[in-house]
Amino acid sequence: MSPIFARAFFDSLEVFGTTLEQIGIALLIALVTALIVFWVRGYKAFKTHVAENVLIAIAGPVAAWLLVFVAVFTHLPYKMLREADSNLAQVILEKQQLNAENNGLRATNGSQQSIIEQLQNDVTKPSATAGKTPPIQINVPSAPPPTIIVNPEKPQQRNLSATQHDQLVATLKANPPFSITIMHADGDFEAQTYGDYLSSALKDGGWTINQSPYLFESRQGEGVKILVRDVQAPPLGAVLLQNALKAIGIDAEGASVSQVPDGQIWLYIGVQD
Repeated sequence: MSPIFARAFFDSLEVFGTTLEQIGIALLIALVTALIVFWVRGYKAFKTHVAENVLIAIAGPVAAWLLVFVAVFTHLPYKMLREADSNLAQVILEKQQLNAENNGLRATNGSQQSIIEQLQNDVTKPSATAGKTPPIQINVPSAPPPTIIVNPEKPQQRNLSATQHDQLVATLKANPPFSITIMHADGDFEAQTYGDYLSSALKDGGWTINQSPYLFESRQGEGVKILVRDVQAPPLGAVLLQNALKAIGIDAEGASVSQVPDGQIWLYIGVQD
């Protein structure tokens, strides 16, 4: 059962205020009543009871539910897209608020740094009231700046911050789950580690991680890419994932790959661009 079909099924039951438990109890009552008729009045009365009472009582509600189900199923993709846009808007608003708080902290740190620099200048400023007696000079050696060693051959490890992880999980959980295959650049440990961060967030968001197929790379790709069979007609989950990643600052470009089966989503983590 696909996620969209399941969502339409349960949404159509909510229209009638009905649950699977209530349907099961109603069927159980009908079955017990039919058995009592069979035991008390015999097979002929049982057959008449089933034809005139049970089938008629069930056929009407089932026919009405089927009509509602068709209407709900037809409208569901549009409804899910609206929910996804609403969730993304909320995530973007929270991110803007977080950025505003970070800017306030930076401004506070900048003000404190200015005060520290002014105090340092006051301490090292020469005295203007030197008399005839030789001044006492106190040499306070300044601490050497920290030495930062950067290895140009080893790029900094990409990762997901706790905030990015939580925002991505919240967006995914607010929408139907999908399955995805995650791959990384062959022989690149940094890309593999970054893929583990993304895989963990997708799992926490309710998505299923499929086993990665082996593909021979003639040339390693760069950045993060969402691979589908036809980028002009992507699966709904690919669009949802691209928007969710963009909301936390990750630009995942979509690409058409003939090896991707219809309806499947592959996430490729390449080398740093």
